[in-house]
Amino acid sequence: MNNTQINYAVQDAIEWSLMHGMAVKTAKDSARHCAFSFAPTLIGRERFELLKSIVPLMGKLIHGVSEDHGFLMDAIEPLCSGDVFFASLLELHQNIHGSTKPARRLPMLLMRTDFMDDAESGPKLIEFNGIAAGMGPFGQRAHELHHYLQYQWPAAFQSWSEADDLELIPNHGIEHLARGATASEGGVHSGQGAVDSLACTRPPWQRLCF
Repeated sequence: MNNTQINYAVQDAIEWSLMHGMAVKTAKDSARHCAFSFAPTLIGRERFELLKSIVPLMGKLIHGVSEDHGFLMDAIEPLCSGDVFFASLLELHQNIHGSTKPARRLPMLLMRTDFMDDAESGPKLIEFNGIAAGMGPFGQRAHELHHYLQYQWPAAFQSWSEADDLELIPNHGIEHLARGATASEGGVHSGQGAVDSLACTRPPWQRLCF
């Protein structure tokens, strides 16, 4: 495949990403495509299934910590003098939990779990990220982009890929986030106190490897 064809494929990928919302605002009335890979990174099926099974347990752990208000005060308060963001978070937390009449609320956990798969040590947890869980839709769009490139530009996709004939991992981040938000909103309107928890892995940029 020559450089001209590769350049066409690259430009097509950029245009696809912009048309499908894979973009970040750069200035007023302007945006650019977000960073993406032209092909996913490899991950074995067993490893991927293991990580998926771990994520709900991590979500329950984080939810338990979030309900331990004394622990959160002890952990966050020392940071507030030097970090306006943490100070604002703590103030919000105190307004919700510190009054004599606690605010009515229905917790919903939207959690992105970032793993790094070390070649020797195996997968390691890098961070939990609730604030940036809204980036989840980019993961689904990245999968859709890879699927598009695989069929629209097969030669280019193969040249970018680490191996041949691999299965793309489906990513339904948008639907899952919407389902969690809808379920929680239904709980608020019905007056039920059930907690709807949605814990998601970092949007997979990987493919299954056999």
